[in-house]
Amino acid sequence: MLELLQVSDLLLLERLKTNCVNYIMSLPSDKIKNSNSLLRASWSMNLPRLEQHITKLYAQNFDKIASDVEFSELILESAQSVVNREEADTVIFVDDLKWWLSRLHGFNGDDDIGILNE
Repeated sequence: MLELLQVSDLLLLERLKTNCVNYIMSLPSDKIKNSNSLLRASWSMNLPRLEQHITKLYAQNFDKIASDVEFSELILESAQSVVNREEADTVIFVDDLKWWLSRLHGFNGDDDIGILNE
């Protein structure tokens, strides 16, 4: 499916590209074998829905992938993608992953982790 997604992007076939993303998102997580490539493709093709879906899959399987070298490379790539870094900039992939992890584990925000506005 990744190849078809890449070809549809190359040929500017937006409807086919959307259908590819919808199909990938409909697959059970155990059927997605190339999540690293799909995440990179979502970044290069500007596909936020696919990016969020894959990031959610990473959060759901965080214990399995946290020590994976390629996962670390994805974080580094995301960090390097910030063109004009400001002091307050964050790594988008890491922020999205933290958001999904907090949702999956029932955290409700700063109050749940003991941070209070004083």
